[in-house]
Amino acid sequence: MNTTDKVFLQQLRDEILNGDHDCQASPRFWVIMDYKDEVTAEGHHDDVHIYDTATCHVFKTIGDYIESVEERIENDEFHEDNLEEILDCIDLIRSGVWNVESEIEDLFELVGDKEDIVITFTKRESYIVPNRLFLTKKEAKNYLKLYGYNHTDKAHTYAMTAVRSPNYQRLIELIENI
Repeated sequence: MNTTDKVFLQQLRDEILNGDHDCQASPRFWVIMDYKDEVTAEGHHDDVHIYDTATCHVFKTIGDYIESVEERIENDEFHEDNLEEILDCIDLIRSGVWNVESEIEDLFELVGDKEDIVITFTKRESYIVPNRLFLTKKEAKNYLKLYGYNHTDKAHTYAMTAVRSPNYQRLIELIENI
């Protein structure tokens, strides 16, 4: 073992012994926890996505769809006959007083999008990013700093304990006692 390897192991030991433990028992390791949207049934959802099949545009929120309708109003894309009803429907949706789902359906029909719109209900699910393992939290944070563009903005480090992993436990003990 050369001097560079010894210095590396000593620095790793110091980080393992003195670094943030995130209240995890030893032997610990870190992974990346990220989130993805999964399609689910209405009533079990965190978000509603609106897909316009005519334009292939996805509205991430009902508010985004309403903003697009308001832009279309500013561009005079609607007959004045419907304009008042459309504005009333938007006000009802924003107020939250009425059944939002039925009001949205009414809005789709009023603006002529009913045939082109698909509503998808999604829930946010956490998952451990596969093929990522870090011996220290510092290393995991550095990974996110360098490669965070591969993940959502909600990705974070996540500490775990290597339960019933005698080889890993022995490796960590060897590093700690260098």
